[in-house]
Amino acid sequence: MRRLAILSGCQTAGGGLSATEGVSSLARSLLAAGVPAVIASLWAVDDEATASFFVAYHDDFSRSGQADGALRRTQIDWITRGDAWRTARTWAAFQMFGTVDAPGSGSSRKAEGSAVK
Repeated sequence: MRRLAILSGCQTAGGGLSATEGVSSLARSLLAAGVPAVIASLWAVDDEATASFFVAYHDDFSRSGQADGALRRTQIDWITRGDAWRTARTWAAFQMFGTVDAPGSGSSRKAEGSAVK
């Protein structure tokens, strides 16, 4: 079973920095509570741009079933189109943290901090 939390709110991957614990964030709290993968934002993003980004993300995800692949493809799509909202300030804010299931393999992959590679 795949489980994924999407935190489209501003700065949900950011938080206070502790010398012993690292960054405390809502995303980290969900990972610690057992959610295997979280998409969260590193900084504030315009609400309309966020909504448009995640409509595109969910369209891809519903077709592919790949949480990490859908994020990567959505980001690449936004890189290649020059619309006003489709700037690095928007698409680069959203990162995946944790582990996602590899479709049909029964194994899992570690989701890196960046989806675009």
